[in-house]
Amino acid sequence: MSPMTDHRSIASLALLLGMTMAGCSSAKPVVKDTTAASPILERHALDLDGDSVPDSILVFRGDSSAHGVASKIELHLSRAGTRVLQDSNRYDAAPEEFNGFGNLLTSHLVYAADFYRAGRLIFLFGAKTGCCQQSLTIYRAGATGPQKYFYDHELFIDRSPVPQPNKVALLAGRKLSEGLAPPSAEYTSAVTYAPVIVYRLEDLPRMDSAATRALTREELGGFAGFAYRTDVAALTRGNGSKLLWNLREHRAIP
Repeated sequence: MSPMTDHRSIASLALLLGMTMAGCSSAKPVVKDTTAASPILERHALDLDGDSVPDSILVFRGDSSAHGVASKIELHLSRAGTRVLQDSNRYDAAPEEFNGFGNLLTSHLVYAADFYRAGRLIFLFGAKTGCCQQSLTIYRAGATGPQKYFYDHELFIDRSPVPQPNKVALLAGRKLSEGLAPPSAEYTSAVTYAPVIVYRLEDLPRMDSAATRALTREELGGFAGFAYRTDVAALTRGNGSKLLWNLREHRAIP
């Protein structure tokens, strides 16, 4: 066989192989994934009814009709049956200020941990509105399933609870303040008074009055009671120092 014949044969063989492969490829069209997105955003397993058997935790995806990446939390409990944790505002991930120490789940939406005296608690943060407004609901696990332990429709986290053996954990937070006009050029910012409330996570959550006074003074430069006030401003000077100012009486509050 001449070299020319060899080249022609090789070319013909290559063409035939190409046509064959093309035919095989066209015989198996690409399969597109037409399956709708799963309604379940997260799946977890953790004992929530005290029988040492892992229970199923399903986090359902929220739709675009409202705020919140999750619409509800469904629990399939081995002893207590099925429970649905559903907040009217839905759920979003915990704020950056919440550290999530000791979370028993690999989740930013559901925080569960074991606390001295309080037991196993489940923290759920409501859908975020505005810049950073979120509710906080805490459930406590038990033989009949999780029961509501704590609720605040608006809580900005100042201190996250840390689960430790033989030590009661503390949770600290406050309502969001509103901006005010500073009384003079000496001050760089002014906001309404929102005390930092400290809770002890015991059999029941209990406000720690002494710790609340101390932490509010540390954060705001003074203490003006346990309630939110619009007649008191928290002021910040240019050097970073802080104080409270009574807007009606035009005087500082220690």
